[in-house]
Amino acid sequence: MAGTDGEVKAIEYVYQQFEELGIYVELEPFEFESYEITDTKLQIGNKLYRPTLLGFNPYSGITSYRGEITLLDPQISDEDFNNSVLQDAVIVTTTPMDYFRLIFQKPLLIIFIDPTDYSELRKQNQSHFILKIHGEFKKFKSANVIGRLDPPSVTDQEIIISSHLDAYGNSPGADDNGSGVGVLIELARFFKTLRSEIKYSLIFAAFGAEEVSLVGSRVYVERHRNDLTRCVLVFNIDTVGGNLTPIIEMQGGVEGIPIEKGKSQVPPIFRNRALDGQLNNWKINNHELIPLMMVSNHPEWLVKIIDESVKELGLEFTPTGNLGGDQQAFAQAGVVSTGIGVMGNEVHGLEDTPDKIDIESLEKTGKIVATVVIKTMDQLP
Repeated sequence: MAGTDGEVKAIEYVYQQFEELGIYVELEPFEFESYEITDTKLQIGNKLYRPTLLGFNPYSGITSYRGEITLLDPQISDEDFNNSVLQDAVIVTTTPMDYFRLIFQKPLLIIFIDPTDYSELRKQNQSHFILKIHGEFKKFKSANVIGRLDPPSVTDQEIIISSHLDAYGNSPGADDNGSGVGVLIELARFFKTLRSEIKYSLIFAAFGAEEVSLVGSRVYVERHRNDLTRCVLVFNIDTVGGNLTPIIEMQGGVEGIPIEKGKSQVPPIFRNRALDGQLNNWKINNHELIPLMMVSNHPEWLVKIIDESVKELGLEFTPTGNLGGDQQAFAQAGVVSTGIGVMGNEVHGLEDTPDKIDIESLEKTGKIVATVVIKTMDQLP
């Protein structure tokens, strides 16, 4: 988990692997702030409930709410959901309602409760609520591990291959994202053997604190703003140990990117701040961030190269839109970016263990990423 001794061990391991490969490696430490909820008191009608997840903005300083709730059935049809008036509403719902689906409706507050409590609440016909959140701001330390492999001749172009090295909550993190880190290290090993043939500088970036909303990659974008003007592509590897068909982010075209390449669009108040709680009991709810979640930077040349690469390898894949990984931190700053995942395992829980990893999927992932990178260097001017 980000900011813990476990993450420190992961950071040290990746650093050591890059160092042993004989590529240039640098540690880029950073500090981030998070709000940690210590207690919540939610009263609806005359009964107390315990939220399982809150969607609010702790950095606004508002931790007390009261008013009327809108109950939202997690099994609601798409038509009814789209016709619901949820802007500025206080939504109370439960699993399996998708949190990010709710965010785009711009509610004032999102409260998830246990399914049993939700069923009971529906029978009570109560709508008035009082919510008081108790917590504290804490500072955490993390780091990005940056490996670099330069070509024999001087170049002003670079490609970033990345993965995140922290795990979600108290999950073992084998698939999410030990699998991605493993492939990243092996790609660094592979390209080291091809150093005499590569045309761009290759950056192998292992980002810290991804599971608290891309903190490490957001920090990298801020620190390397000038370098990113030279970055041709970011290819992110996240959760690739399942046994299903690989999914590759390539839909959506180019949408919402800044005029100035490398310039982050993240509001200053959120920089170096977690947007998810360390204990996974809150997520950010802020309308300013919605456009950044919808940014896409998949030009036609990238789509063509990905399609050619996978077909050349004789593999199947599923094109998709935004996967929500570290690549999004770069896309919103105007850098062409994509990501790959291979689903099939349960992640973000105790069952994310090494025995679930499909080795063949790791091999497929490495081949796809390597081929796309090579074709990018060969085909772009």
